[in-house]
Amino acid sequence: MDFDLGKEERHICEQLSQLDQAELSAYMDILRSQDIAEARGAMLHGFSAIKGTGYVGFVFDGKGMGPAVTAVREKLATVSTPLFLSLEAGNGLLVRLLKQYGAEKQQDQLLSALVSCKAIGSVAVIEEHGNIENNPFQSALVKEKEKFVLSGRKWFVINAPMADWIAVACAMEETFAFALVPGNAHGLSIGPRLSLMGLEGTPFYSIDLNHVTVSPGQVIGPLDSPQALRQLRRWEDEILVSASLGIMRRAYESARDHAKSHKCGGKPLVVYQEIGFKLAEMLTLLQTAQLLAYRAAWMAKVGDREADVVLHCAKVFCAESAEKIASGAVQILGGQGLVRGNPAEQAYRDAKYIHIAGISTERSRMKIGDRVLEVY
Repeated sequence: MDFDLGKEERHICEQLSQLDQAELSAYMDILRSQDIAEARGAMLHGFSAIKGTGYVGFVFDGKGMGPAVTAVREKLATVSTPLFLSLEAGNGLLVRLLKQYGAEKQQDQLLSALVSCKAIGSVAVIEEHGNIENNPFQSALVKEKEKFVLSGRKWFVINAPMADWIAVACAMEETFAFALVPGNAHGLSIGPRLSLMGLEGTPFYSIDLNHVTVSPGQVIGPLDSPQALRQLRRWEDEILVSASLGIMRRAYESARDHAKSHKCGGKPLVVYQEIGFKLAEMLTLLQTAQLLAYRAAWMAKVGDREADVVLHCAKVFCAESAEKIASGAVQILGGQGLVRGNPAEQAYRDAKYIHIAGISTERSRMKIGDRVLEVY
């Protein structure tokens, strides 16, 4: 296993660290606003700043693979988890869908704008039941003469009102497909922004599709349902594992810095055994989660037969470690940790999303158990 970072990915991580935090905070403030035009402009500016570090070319264009990609994703998620999710779960996921399953004409039409961050993408998968593995899609694509008509409802659609294109997962005959829906399509209705307990600044919405006309050239599929869904979920969980690393690193560093600078009884908090032990436990969880995430990425890179189950293991461990580390950080900060807006408090709320997004930690455990029974 080779987890060493090369010169290019180290440079990208350094450039990400140097992004103007004040400017990023300004983007986040605008993204929280109700003015969609302003939010779209802020998002494109944020994407452009990230692209300038070399991140987009390294991750989206396939220059990097395995642990190297996880490392630069982790760095961006540490700098700004909302921007990371908007970029990766929006443009990044759509780019991967197009490269893997899209027709040549679809790739020619969309890839350049998405990779250059001149356009905003979105992928709409989740429906009200949440579990797409065990429930058929209610959103359906029906052929009418020379065109298709799409109807349905989706939840937790990232970037929805700012997106130029939304790839909507839907039933198609006996299998499923993705319909590439323009953001201004007639019949597409975008609900109010979802107010979440965490991930403030991350633009999640519900969308309704009421007889949206889709041309044959806008359809990705029909696809082999089980395999394509597994691949989609794998991509989502890779993004979420990296997001969890960013969340736990931000929480740990805020607690560590507070313990060094804040004094109690005339001494820094870090000299007290109970604080030192808690920081040690948090760092142990962080380092272990990081190694497991890198191992999962390396196994996927080399095509190891255990890659899927190890990714499930990484999802469970990283999600739960993020919550534990964030909780420990709030405890170390004491009253300050309860004040809304500090990094520890934000991480504590953000961490819960990782548990339920993609394949939830409960279903991931079931898949790990199924794999154990299958092999042994």
